[in-house]
Order: sequence, then C-alpha cells, then structure tokens
Amino acid sequence: MWKNFIRSASETVSQVGLQFLYDPTSTAKKMKTKLGLSTSGEPVVSEARTKFQIGLLSEVQNARATNILQLIERASLKRAAKFELGLLKSPIETSPERKNFSGLERPLYVLTSSIPYTQSGYTIRSHFLLKALKKAGVPVGAVTRSGYPSSIGTLTSTPVQDIDGVRYRLNSHWFARTSFDGQLKQAVDGLVREARKHRATILHTTTDFRNAVVVSRAAKQLDIPWVYEIRGELEQTWLSRVKPELSEQARQSEYFLLSKEQERAARNAAALVFVISEQIGQRILGEGLRKEKMQLLPNAVETIDINSERNSQIISTVPNLSNASFIIGTVSAIVEYEGLDTLIYSLKYLPEDVHALIVGDGADRPRLEQLVEELQLELRVHFVGKKPMSSIDEWYKALDVFVVPRNDSQLCRNVTPIKAMQAQAFGIPVVASDLPALREVTGGYAEYAVPESSEDLARKVNEVVEKSKTSRISQEGLPEWLQTRTWDANAYKIMTSFKAI
Repeated sequence: MWKNFIRSASETVSQVGLQFLYDPTSTAKKMKTKLGLSTSGEPVVSEARTKFQIGLLSEVQNARATNILQLIERASLKRAAKFELGLLKSPIETSPERKNFSGLERPLYVLTSSIPYTQSGYTIRSHFLLKALKKAGVPVGAVTRSGYPSSIGTLTSTPVQDIDGVRYRLNSHWFARTSFDGQLKQAVDGLVREARKHRATILHTTTDFRNAVVVSRAAKQLDIPWVYEIRGELEQTWLSRVKPELSEQARQSEYFLLSKEQERAARNAAALVFVISEQIGQRILGEGLRKEKMQLLPNAVETIDINSERNSQIISTVPNLSNASFIIGTVSAIVEYEGLDTLIYSLKYLPEDVHALIVGDGADRPRLEQLVEELQLELRVHFVGKKPMSSIDEWYKALDVFVVPRNDSQLCRNVTPIKAMQAQAFGIPVVASDLPALREVTGGYAEYAVPESSEDLARKVNEVVEKSKTSRISQEGLPEWLQTRTWDANAYKIMTSFKAI
C-alpha cells in the first residue's frame, strides 16, 4: 500500500510539474479549483495565450511579448503547442486483423477517466457498459489513460480498483517523461503491460483521437484488433469554449482542422466504430465511413421505474426549497453549452412557487450564480453542487420536471446526454431544447422548447406543471421504448459486433 502511495505521489508531482512547465497560469487555476480556493478575477491575456486558445499553435512562438511575464508565458505555451502538434500529427495505426482467436472475447476498455476519481457522464456511461458486459459473462476489464489520476492531482494507494465486479487498472508510472516521444512510449508500453495482464483479445477505446494514437500502437504490438467508440466531437466541444468573437478564426485554425483529420483517421483505422447518436452516425457516413463498419451504441438506463415516488426528504436538506410547490431543474455539468442561463431566466415567466434545483458543478457556475443574484432569484434557484453516484437517483426524484435547456450548437445538435433518459426512467416529465440529439435521446417522449428561448422554455414547463396539477403525466409507450435503450441491450450489441470483426 505505502509503495503504491509513494509511487502515486511521485507521479503526481511530476505530472503536475510537467503541466506547470507547459502552462503555469492554467495549472495554478486548476489547482485552486481543486483545493476550493477562489479563482475570481479576469486574467491578463497575452497574445501568446490568445493564439494558443484559438488553435493557432504554430504561431505561438511568434507572439508579441511586452514584459517578462509574457515572455515566460510564451515560452511555456510554445512547449504546450509543440506537444499538441505532436499528437495532432502522429500517425494512427490500422487495426490488426483477427488472428488465432479461441472464441472467448476478453475486451480491455481504454478510458480517458473513470470512477471513483472522476464522476461525469463519460465515466457513468463507461461503468454501466462494463457492468452490463460483466453481467452477460464477458471477462471485461478497464484501464485508464497514462498518468491518470495523477494528472488531475489525485493520489491513490492502489493501481487496481474492483467496483461492482468491474476491475479498473491504472496505467501508472513512477514519473512522467518530459519529451513527447518519451511520454508516448511510456503510455504505449504501460498499456501493453496491462493488456497482457488481462490477456486481452481486443482493445476498445473512446474519443478522442489521443486515445486512438496510443491504443493503435499498443494493438499493433499485441497483434490484436482495436475498436473506436465515438461519444462526442472533440473539435466542437473545444470550439464551444472559445469566445464568440473569435470562433470563426478558431474554426479555421490548425488545431480545429487537424483534430477533425485525426478523428477521421481514427475511424478509418479502427476495426469497428461505435457511435453514441444517429446524428453523429449520419455525419461520419457522409464523410466516407463504410456502413457495415459502424454500430449505434446509444446512451441507456439501468433501472426503469416509471412510477417512482418523488423524494420529499431530500428537499428538506436544501434551504428554502421546501417553499416550492413545483421543482424544475437538472443534474448536469455546469458548462456554458448546457444553457442553464436559459433555465434561470425562464423563472421570470413562471409562478413564484416554481423553483429551480441545479445538481452538479462546473466552470460556468460562478457566472450563473452572479446572474441569479442580478435577477434577485436567490430564493428560487438552488445550486447544491456535485453529488456522489450512490445518492444521485434520489436527487433526480426531487424534481417534478427535468429540464435540458441546451444551446443550439453543432455539439448539442449531435451529442446525446444520459441525464434526460435517467429522468424518464423515473417517470419524471422532461422539457428539452428542440434539437435533433435531444429528440433522439428522449424518443419523442418529452416537451420541446425553442433553444435559448427562456420564454418558450417557461411556456413548455408551465404546460407540464398545469397538466400535473390535475392528473399524472401520461407516459404511454415510454416504458417499451426505454426497454430498447438499456445497458443490457447495449452489451448484447457489443458482443454481437465483436464477433463480426
């Protein structure tokens, strides 16, 4: 135990130190956030940082610097840009063909992050898929990316965790190598080592292309196939974080264009491609991927309890929430594209006894809390932070209406979140932005509002509230549809698809 802890501490120091070397400003901000310290105040943005943030990586080194701090920042970001360009230009190896297969599939999932260190839609989806495969009798395992969770400043006393029967391994090391080639070799060698321990017959990884760069090399060494699961669109997620006035320049940037090319290369090189939504599937088919190589693997639910009772006990733990006659809200990462400001503004058009409950945390929370204060809605909007997986179902059940007010962007039109389906599985009415991905993930069993219109969102919520005052909202057809969207059904799809490789 102590050896593992010392190893983790050593790796954490080297990983965080390396991040400081690449970007001291952002690393310090992340550390303050992790430690619960204030990160308020707008940072002074140098020309080097602006170029880096909008993806002009090769231009960082030529950015103007007018003082010593900007010179230091330019030098750091130059190193970071060189590393990013290394990944963006690294070849992705074509999947080996199946050889000497005994018939017993032993998949190893290669993940960006995992529970218990990170709780997100990504890690929840991973865990439920792994649980379902394990339940189906598949000897499945998982390993996280090289250096995780040390890279997020988290220490661990063991490189292996068994959770709900699923074994998670860490691709950990005593220290992080400083060169790009050294880090890539370290990641590949560590993955090969863990794959051999698992006796893997196939490697299964997820977006983004960084995983594909490492996994494709490991698969080549092991001489086993690898598959690619597309859960989102890296370049669109990145673009959503760029300031609107710089978005067009970012869309034409080196980072954006090379990221798209690397994602295409990953799809083409993999033996099989899973996609999270029909929208993404249609797009990549249009870009030339063979239809027989692709399989839809949608978000899903584990438990269906349409007639579940609302949780009144948990409401009493939140100050002033007991004053609400109806509670609308969400369980979500608090990031800008989720459109939670639309939810907050909608309260202006709803009765005073309708409150909003927001479960989760994220970078956009300070801005939203300030908005609540400006609108004088402190008694009606309740931020309760991130909650552990063990209690999250009860927070869903505190809601009378579940709201998904996502903004109208390509990312939100194509990527399907888990949260709306989980609300449906508990019989909670859903009001969502009228976007293709949200119609897909809710099966049409929701009310749909004009995206980014707080007034229309309020109108749809009010319709649901008024209906629920007189009778329980009809959920006819919903249970049958949800049965086609279970993790067990997804496990069967994966097993069937693997046999076809």
